[in-house]
Amino acid sequence: MKKWLGGLSVFLTVFFVTGCPDPAKGDDDKNVLARRKFWAINMNTDQSYQIDAELLESRTNCEIWVEKGAKVSMAQVKQTADAYYGVYNSVYNNFGWLGSLRGSTIDQVAYANYLANGNPSKKLTILLLDINKTNSLNNAYVAGYFWPGDILSNLNSNQCAMIYMDAYAQTPGGKGFNATVAHELQHLFNFISTIQFRSVVNENVLQNIYPMDTWINEGLSEATYRLYTGEHDQGRLNWYSAENSSTNL
Repeated sequence: MKKWLGGLSVFLTVFFVTGCPDPAKGDDDKNVLARRKFWAINMNTDQSYQIDAELLESRTNCEIWVEKGAKVSMAQVKQTADAYYGVYNSVYNNFGWLGSLRGSTIDQVAYANYLANGNPSKKLTILLLDINKTNSLNNAYVAGYFWPGDILSNLNSNQCAMIYMDAYAQTPGGKGFNATVAHELQHLFNFISTIQFRSVVNENVLQNIYPMDTWINEGLSEATYRLYTGEHDQGRLNWYSAENSSTNL
């Protein structure tokens, strides 16, 4: 699913459910490595707002930030970080490529960070927050999203390669949650491929972007569920089967 914000697409993962898992109790003895503010998107108004977040886990390939006060346990944070290695490999092995920057080989995450802040770090920022407190999609919830504005020089950009994950819609570190991370990571990879191969640059200025058709982009992200889990998303199949067979995906 796609929304528009500031002329850029926001790629959302939306599920239709009757309820969400109970939140974890959280930990009072969290080892907070850093604190900062992040911009997030209000799903009702499409306006940006700021939250306070804490860095609770830092690995060679990712950072896990959690909205201050969110009921996420340290065990869930570590499970999310542990799973990211497999998530990344499932996406990179199917949609990734390596480029060259100043004599160094970089992937799409590093390229995204370089475009965002000048530092070609291979760390993906994963922010866990309460997305759905600003969501009124009836019986649907937003499980996560990717916003290209964080990579470009854009108003309210967080200036890093990142994805946003709802802290309550799915259990952080669980199979469904990790599959959604893969879904959103493909969107990030796809956008960087657009910058590299489907854009017009004149005198180092990005002038035009020609993104992949949304139905193809979303189809590739839907495919990451099977690529990561080795299974079909039965929930999606059940939802589609319940609709008229002529319904467009």
